[in-house]
Amino acid sequence: MAGSRIRQLGRHSLIYLLGDVLTLAAGFILIPIYTNRLDPGQYGILELLNRTGEVIMMVALRDFIQAYIRFFLDKDDLA
Repeated sequence: MAGSRIRQLGRHSLIYLLGDVLTLAAGFILIPIYTNRLDPGQYGILELLNRTGEVIMMVALRDFIQAYIRFFLDKDDLA
């Protein structure tokens, strides 16, 4: 039973890892397109929009993970 749960955890972890790697790879692949199509001013505006979105997401999701864990652990039936 423990072995199957560990395999399941590994499989799920690989799926999340693959998603992160693909996201980073897409950003890396887009660098030549950004530098070729955008002038430095436009690239700066794009970067400001990206950073603003990241800050908004950090504020919006603040403590969301901790709240999720708290309510998950309060659940009586963990199976």
